[in-house]
Amino acid sequence: MSIRNFILGTAGHVDHGKSALVRALTGTDPDRLPEEKARGITIDLGFANLRMAAPVAAVSDRRISESESAGGHGPPLQEIEFNIGIVDVPGHEDFVRNAASGIAFMNAALFVVAANEGWMPQSEEHLQILDYLGVERGIFVVTKRDLAPGDIPLPRADWPVVKVSAHTGAGIEQLKQTILDTLAAAPAPADIGKPRLHVDRTFTLKGIGTVVTGTLVGGSIARDDKLVIQPGDIATRARSLHNHGREVATLGPGARCAINLTDVAVDAVHRGHVLTRPGLGRPSDTLDALLTISSRAKTKLKHNEVINVSLGSGHWRARLTLFDTKELLPGQQAVGQLRFEEPVYCFVGDRFIIREATTIAGGLVLDADARRGGSKESRVHTLAGTPQPGETELIRAWLAHDGIVPRATLLVKSRFSAAAVEAALREAGAKVCAAFAADGVLWKDTLARATQTIDALHCDHPEKPGLPLGELQAMLGAGAEVLAELLNDLCVGGQFVRDETIIRRPAHKPKATGQLNAIAEGLLKKLATDPFNTPRRKECDPQALRYLRDAKLVVEFGTDEVILKESHDEACRRVREFLKQRGQATMSELREMLKTNRRIVVPLLEKMDKEGVTRRTGDVRKLRGT
Repeated sequence: MSIRNFILGTAGHVDHGKSALVRALTGTDPDRLPEEKARGITIDLGFANLRMAAPVAAVSDRRISESESAGGHGPPLQEIEFNIGIVDVPGHEDFVRNAASGIAFMNAALFVVAANEGWMPQSEEHLQILDYLGVERGIFVVTKRDLAPGDIPLPRADWPVVKVSAHTGAGIEQLKQTILDTLAAAPAPADIGKPRLHVDRTFTLKGIGTVVTGTLVGGSIARDDKLVIQPGDIATRARSLHNHGREVATLGPGARCAINLTDVAVDAVHRGHVLTRPGLGRPSDTLDALLTISSRAKTKLKHNEVINVSLGSGHWRARLTLFDTKELLPGQQAVGQLRFEEPVYCFVGDRFIIREATTIAGGLVLDADARRGGSKESRVHTLAGTPQPGETELIRAWLAHDGIVPRATLLVKSRFSAAAVEAALREAGAKVCAAFAADGVLWKDTLARATQTIDALHCDHPEKPGLPLGELQAMLGAGAEVLAELLNDLCVGGQFVRDETIIRRPAHKPKATGQLNAIAEGLLKKLATDPFNTPRRKECDPQALRYLRDAKLVVEFGTDEVILKESHDEACRRVREFLKQRGQATMSELREMLKTNRRIVVPLLEKMDKEGVTRRTGDVRKLRGT
């Protein structure tokens, strides 16, 4: 039997029977604190476990993984077990911050409304929090039906309604079946290879050490995995893992976890910390987000105000900068920037709430490593009109703003898998290579600019062999990796040719015109007159010499020497033949053989040494390899 993990959480007004409902469902009292038992109300998060099975045919998501289908061979398994972690949250308005820490990771909600009281102020606030935090699935559980059997009005028609009495047990079995039906219709929590455990409790056990608990999202953690605690970049290791009191070797997304950590003091980690794998980014004190105020709310947000943010399992202070507006009213949304008093660790796609005396607004993280500033600095400010930006919309916005982004960091801190990011890049029409991704339109424009520049050079300066790569790089403002990819694209299909340090059209050959041609022709004749006794470079016309060098008709060597390319090749041939016959020769013997002078032969032989033609041993030279 395969197992799927889900988190089911309570929500609703204080004293409507949430904890009693959990006890009736699981037999576990979620109120664990002495103060809770003394006061009779839930103060902090409580936890319980419910395990139920359903036939495969009842599960709407028929894309059963290999682990759910007998190893990929034979008929599919007949049942899937649902391992449901229940998180009981406080309903009192004084403890909404604690409630938000639990609601943030629910896959579905048990929204409790007492039949004898109906819809109450904290009912409304909890519903808004569920909406802000993206909890789309839920069940309205009307408790205390033995006290008021009639119907009560509820604000959502798309959630099933079950009437129960935790006191008599009436309706509990029907509720369990409704829970099963609701979760069977839900997709399994996604494993994107980026596990995060948002810590909600820490404690120490004698002989065991530090233990943290939380809900695992985004990936799996196994015993002995190397982990890191953020913020703080504290290295640790998972010594052991437990799920609802059972020790396990590995846990996947949607599971409640208790992890015994190595090398971490209990006072070094607390609620709000995140346990994750190394290499998944670092904390940041600035994020850009899509902010929303419910049309049912009676609140507003103002530009530049200091706010309280419930994000993950933690709570933070931040200053809010609204882009393009001075205030946000009910029913509106806008992109803004949160500047925290201390670094936070979150992902693109995470949701949060903003709360003071009551819940004011909700937010969706669009840039978890934002640059401080106004809308011009924001990579995502253009997404204000997009209700639920996905990976493709985010990538388009990022590339439109930055042009080119490193692949190593692109949406690593996000709720999107590497495969989803790759698909989004293709859908966005980006230029994608190993090191970076570029906006598709920008890349085409850059190729067009480079093409125009090379062609203009060929037209205006036909004497030049091509465009130096350094000039092209400077003109485009491109880094080495971008330039390399640009050259590859320019040369694909033979449109251009890279020739050492230049790029040119394949058919282009340097050609001097007018007076330069006449001077160059005269210089060629002068160099050919006595091929191994040529004038110094400083005695030659510099522009003509540069043209002949670029055209590869002459070779420069030494500090001030130049000979024809064909004369250089002939000298190398003669030296090889001479040394083959003699075995070795002095500089004077080679000078006599070439009928040249010391000014020419000394740097010429040094050049042959460097190029691997000859090898100097004392006062004689031999062929390389002999």
